[in-house]
Amino acid sequence: MASLDRITVALGTSQVELLAGQGNVQVSAVHRAGEGTAGSYGLGRARLLTTGNRRLQPMLYAGDNTDPGEFYQHAEDEFIHVTDGKVLVDLGPDGIEPLGPGDSLYLSGGTPHRWSTGGPEVYRLFIVKENPDAR
Repeated sequence: MASLDRITVALGTSQVELLAGQGNVQVSAVHRAGEGTAGSYGLGRARLLTTGNRRLQPMLYAGDNTDPGEFYQHAEDEFIHVTDGKVLVDLGPDGIEPLGPGDSLYLSGGTPHRWSTGGPEVYRLFIVKENPDAR
């Protein structure tokens, strides 16, 4: 898994996105609760809520890390919505944004970011990322 982490960092992706692959893309598709590729994503775990090579990659993310880890910076825009818990989003030179349930953050491509728990409990996020490889 450590090797897979290094590969995903070099490719600018995550384990969960790499393991999901491209698959066949339908015009519309229903995703049932509990379905979707799940795996490591940053310092937490994520489950993708779509399959195939979609332009948007919605996912559910859960973490309890107190260390924010390394900064991530990618060309794609990203939307984050907190569903549970508290999270501290470190935006590098733009400071730290504390977020709680119901709060959202839109990150333009190129924005350095990392996050950690803002309390003792697990935080859960709904994240939507652009997929640079989508057709």
